Amino acid sequence: MYNPEMSAMWAYNGTRRITKPEKDQIKMRDINKIKEQISKVMHPAIDCSLVDLGMVQDIELYTDEVLILTFVFPFPNIPIADKLISSVENVVKSQGLEMQYIVRVMKAEEKKNFLKMEKAAWKGGTASCSC
Repeated sequence: MYNPEMSAMWAYNGTRRITKPEKDQIKMRDINKIKEQISKVMHPAIDCSLVDLGMVQDIELYTDEVLILTFVFPFPNIPIADKLISSVENVVKSQGLEMQYIVRVMKAEEKKNFLKMEKAAWKGGTASCSC
């Protein structure tokens, strides 16, 4: 007899059934790989990654096919916002996922940290990101 609760507990990987905890563990490995890839996306004018700058946060798998994250910008309407979003989206798509996102402006403490890192790691300057 079909039991929807039981069917939700199983996934099929082609050779054997795997349990929901095993599936969750596989998802965790996948999300860690994706986070690692996203953390390599660099800001075009600052020698730091968007993650280190605090501009990409809350990276989560929303579904098996959709990643959701938050872009946090120091000011509203920054001119390179689309470029930054696109650079992360390219990485997400390369992992076979769709990306959905939320945009918000940095809080005072976040902006203070961002500006400090920006000043230290501006390309052409002597320092690089110490993140």
